[in-house]
Amino acid sequence: MFWVDEAFSSLRISGHTYAQVTALFDGRLHDAAEVAALQETPQGLAATVSSIVREEPQRGLAYYVGALFWSDVFGAGIAAERAFSAMLGTIGIGLGFLLGRRATRSPLGGLVLAALIALSPFHIRYSQQVREYVLFADCVLLAGWLLLRALERPNATRWSLFAVASVFGLCVEPLFGFVLLAAAAVVAFERPLERAKLAGFALAATAALVSFIPLGLLNLQATARTAVGVSWAGTPYAPQGYVTKWVFNLGATFFDAELASRWWAIALVPLLLLMAYAIVFAVRRARAGDRASRLALAFLGCTSLPFILGDIVKHAHYEAVTRYQVVTWIGLELAVALALTAALTSSDARLRLGSTVAFAAVLGYGAISTIVSRPYELWWDNNQTVATASVAAAIPSHPTPTIIAQRAVAVDLLALGRYLYRDDRLFLVRSRPVGLDARSGPYFAFLPDASLRSVLGRHGKLVNASPAVRSIVPHLARESGDQSDPQNALWRWYP
Repeated sequence: MFWVDEAFSSLRISGHTYAQVTALFDGRLHDAAEVAALQETPQGLAATVSSIVREEPQRGLAYYVGALFWSDVFGAGIAAERAFSAMLGTIGIGLGFLLGRRATRSPLGGLVLAALIALSPFHIRYSQQVREYVLFADCVLLAGWLLLRALERPNATRWSLFAVASVFGLCVEPLFGFVLLAAAAVVAFERPLERAKLAGFALAATAALVSFIPLGLLNLQATARTAVGVSWAGTPYAPQGYVTKWVFNLGATFFDAELASRWWAIALVPLLLLMAYAIVFAVRRARAGDRASRLALAFLGCTSLPFILGDIVKHAHYEAVTRYQVVTWIGLELAVALALTAALTSSDARLRLGSTVAFAAVLGYGAISTIVSRPYELWWDNNQTVATASVAAAIPSHPTPTIIAQRAVAVDLLALGRYLYRDDRLFLVRSRPVGLDARSGPYFAFLPDASLRSVLGRHGKLVNASPAVRSIVPHLARESGDQSDPQNALWRWYP
């Protein structure tokens, strides 16, 4: 299902703005092609950059510029745009091999980490979406690999490569700053005789941060606008909610089928035990001076802890948002890879056997998660969004329908527009419809609020025509008060 976050990405890639979307809500009839064109008709590189800088500077530019060039070659359809992320996800598997091999000094370690990434529900999910998080994961893996190389044999070339990768990472996602923080923590724990490496790292990190100053200033100027865009995460969870969400997030790195049935949660028990063992293993190895273990722990803590502290101060739940913790999940994967590789190469036959079973189980978990989640249109990362493909399929194409939508649901309409027939009529209003011609029906109301339903009900018959949708958490939208409720997606109006 192509959902609203992806629709926003397509909007940015094409170089259009959300202001252009809301401008369509003028109380007049429009063709669905007008909404689709805002995502499918590229306006050029300057427009893409301008769209992000003006409305979402926190998004970073690298992914969207790359996706624009990709669309110039392969087109701007849903499959073509998602193929860009799939390609980046595949690259991530290769980067996982490089990092794992360097961290464990063994090709087996590279294969273990590459396999964990290849079958991770988190990586698979974002490799299927038009969003920048999969490229951010690639940047984290690349930076980790380059950092370990530079620390082993420091020279100007290796630190320069780390600096270039860091600049790129910051352009992909400002949260890459936490990666630099993790790298600083690793370097700080170098032995006193090796602290000359601090100079090389300091120069590389400083160069990266200085290069980011222009985009950083844009982010500071847009702080208020950014805060509004993520205000949905500005509310606190109950303590039980935090625990549940963190357990789920940790599991979703390797396994997430428990959402389909609570019985699957039993599978989390051995998985959580493995993760606990891996973290203890990393702590012990880090105390013994192992850089890779220090890197895994730094990745684990340098994103999660600042987010947790920030949430305590702000009474929010940003820490529980899975995609904000990319660095954390990669740190966890690296820790598990280090522990498994050490056990797989142990001289103890029983330990080798146990680790082989554990490794096979983790890979099996990932495969099961993918199979179980496939039939569902709404899953953990888009469960509060209308299943736009199903809604569009529930609207007959003949005779040409008229779809009524309010400005409040402009975001959802943006995603729906990719599935409608190009000549479908859209009656786009700020709040209430005025001056509808009964001859231009049949009529459908898309995500109408109570006020619009009341108005339509007074002037005709209103019937809920929302399609049955396989949602993993169908109650979540109603509980959160989200207007994008799958069970209130579509109404048929007979004036």
